Amino acid sequence: PQGCCGAGGVAFINYPGLGESIRSRKLNDILDTGAEIVMTQCPACRYYLTEGLKNQKEISVVHPISILTNSY
Repeated sequence: PQGCCGAGGVAFINYPGLGESIRSRKLNDILDTGAEIVMTQCPACRYYLTEGLKNQKEISVVHPISILTNSY
């Protein structure tokens, strides 16, 4: 699912309530897909989504290059 993860660069630090609200919707969307891998090039998104999914051990948040590297 496309859309903001709630990190907004570092906006989640300045506006934690807003960031968590946005991330919560994003995490629900991710969980609804049944995905095992979430791919994003943004380091803030990778961090914030990984933190939100830390109890979901079967879901990895990775950089797109990791997908490409693992395909070889």
